[in-house]
Amino acid sequence: PATYVFFTSVIPAIAFGEQFNQETDGQYTITSVLASTAIGGVVQSLFGGQPLLIVGVAQPIVLVYSFLYEFTDSNDIPFRPFCSMTLIWTAAMHFAIALLNGCTFIKYFTALSGETFGMLIALLFVQAAIRGLIDEFDLDESDINEDVGDTLNIWNQVNGLWALLLAAGLCLLSLLFVGARDWRFFIGPVRAFISDYGPPVAVVIFTGLSYALRKTPDGIPVRLDVNQVYDSSETGVWSTITELGDLASEDIFIAIVPAIIITVLFYFDHNVSAQLAQVKEFRLEKPPAYHYDFFLEVCALTVVADMAP
Repeated sequence: PATYVFFTSVIPAIAFGEQFNQETDGQYTITSVLASTAIGGVVQSLFGGQPLLIVGVAQPIVLVYSFLYEFTDSNDIPFRPFCSMTLIWTAAMHFAIALLNGCTFIKYFTALSGETFGMLIALLFVQAAIRGLIDEFDLDESDINEDVGDTLNIWNQVNGLWALLLAAGLCLLSLLFVGARDWRFFIGPVRAFISDYGPPVAVVIFTGLSYALRKTPDGIPVRLDVNQVYDSSETGVWSTITELGDLASEDIFIAIVPAIIITVLFYFDHNVSAQLAQVKEFRLEKPPAYHYDFFLEVCALTVVADMAP
């Protein structure tokens, strides 16, 4: 189970991390998202009241941070300190909701609410994948580490078609593996293992296959640029909270607006996920802990706000 949870956490974190990197011009990176996911996961696993609840980043948060970057960039506001202030406000709102038993309203959420939210996340995943594939056809010279001259358009097509081929193959192979439980060959436990762990295995297979394209300029096909967690470019921003003084007084109060948006998203996402983790089929012996686990979000948000990873 731990391996399964690891893959279901790390693969979306990498995907969303690349989106963060693109939407914020490198202010937030894959390493940043992995670090924040690890912080939330450690807090939940050690102190959480609902053991089946997995804490991680969600697609709507990428959209919020994209808006924050555009807003701060156009108004000459320091991006990271503004995000840190936003998370501090968010933590305060989480604390108030938990203290006032605000999670009680989860009883009015139906299974339809959870399924609708899950469908939204799935659609956003598809939309992000399509955007990513389109971008593979639109590289510029800065994305390629060699001078390709007038052949840039050709290499754009090569990179885009190769990405399209890999994406289609990955999708089809993952769907094939997920349906392994209905196969008529292999014993039951083997089919179950393939169904559960097939998609991560498919990612590994097609990552290796991506190296089959050779004799191309350096940078074709495009690969992720991931820094080590202790690289100076990453650790240099761990003390973002010390830069809050760079914010103007009105900026501090403006940060309340995105904090409200994030709080609403977290309230719905966290509690619906918690509700799905409490279904009778799981036969859990201990009662749910909605308010307590929502309070734990305060602890994780406070740490992330201090470091702004």
